[in-house]
Amino acid sequence: MRFTDKGIITAEVTLVEQFAKFLFPEHLRITMKKLACRDVGLDCDFVIEGMSVKEVQDKAHQHAFEIHAIKPEEMTSEMKVKIIENILDK
Repeated sequence: MRFTDKGIITAEVTLVEQFAKFLFPEHLRITMKKLACRDVGLDCDFVIEGMSVKEVQDKAHQHAFEIHAIKPEEMTSEMKVKIIENILDK
């Protein structure tokens, strides 16, 4: 049991949460992905989000070019690996 901000006790798993788990089993759920530009080593607070690692990776490459003037041909394999390693579940 838990207290809400209004002091009402609710069950740990609400009916809505149970229904959501029924409708969207774990293996069918899509987990959003995110990447903080700062985590890649740049002095930048931009956070990239997407539905997949590939989408975040593509957006990161675009951001690197548009904001940090890092051309695609200048992006080293180490930079690309660092991007992939730092993509997290949101």
